[in-house]
Amino acid sequence: MILELAADTPWRSLARAPLIVGLGGTTQPGSTSERLLRLVLIEAERLGARTKLIAGPDALLPLYTPET
Repeated sequence: MILELAADTPWRSLARAPLIVGLGGTTQPGSTSERLLRLVLIEAERLGARTKLIAGPDALLPLYTPET
């Protein structure tokens, strides 16, 4: 089923709010890009979305972890 919405339909009126996954940051906890991503997800939640953050340290990407 395809759900078509008017441009002004608020997310809160949907039966289930969209899930927005933020994937980013660097391998260092609390990096500038991770903090910015967190702020964006907070705003998405304020607008009614569900959010999940997968920050750099949580992604487990050893190829991109120079300290190991």
